[in-house]
Amino acid sequence: MRLEYKRERLFDGSKTLLSFRKEKICSGTGYTAICTIRDKKICDKTSYSAVCNVNRDYICEKTGFKKLIKINDIRKEIKNSDILSDAHIAAIWWYIIK
Repeated sequence: MRLEYKRERLFDGSKTLLSFRKEKICSGTGYTAICTIRDKKICDKTSYSAVCNVNRDYICEKTGFKKLIKINDIRKEIKNSDILSDAHIAAIWWYIIK
């Protein structure tokens, strides 16, 4: 899997996996929200229930502090990921890579 971020979209080769629309991350090129980013929390669809959060350089479980993976390890797998925030990287890992 070779992921690349360009023009507000995440690609796997020539296939569009995600599109970024303000605080929402949508599937493919559509407008159906997969998750919403609220501060440093990644919430499921358009709700307020957190699935993971960003704490320092780690992705943590729900709203707690149990570390799941380091963000820099994920950045290495995505081309042009330096443009994205840590919360966006966490959402990509939770919904695509994990």
